[in-house]
Amino acid sequence: MRYNFEIRKDKVSKIGLAPIRLVVKHEKIRIRKNLEVKSALDDWDSETETIVYSKNHPFAKEYKEWNKALF
Repeated sequence: MRYNFEIRKDKVSKIGLAPIRLVVKHEKIRIRKNLEVKSALDDWDSETETIVYSKNHPFAKEYKEWNKALF
């Protein structure tokens, strides 16, 4: 079984945040589950599957909590 996170580029909100979903794969079955975690497209690192931000970022507090939710 494998799992990964992906950003929903097709569902960007008015403030520029896109939801992140969990994708679980086992053999030929794939399940997608939307999470309550959101990120700006530029802040999402697809290799590490985390939200990258600085302390001065406007969503720093939310990003910190959402990164905890991802792992």
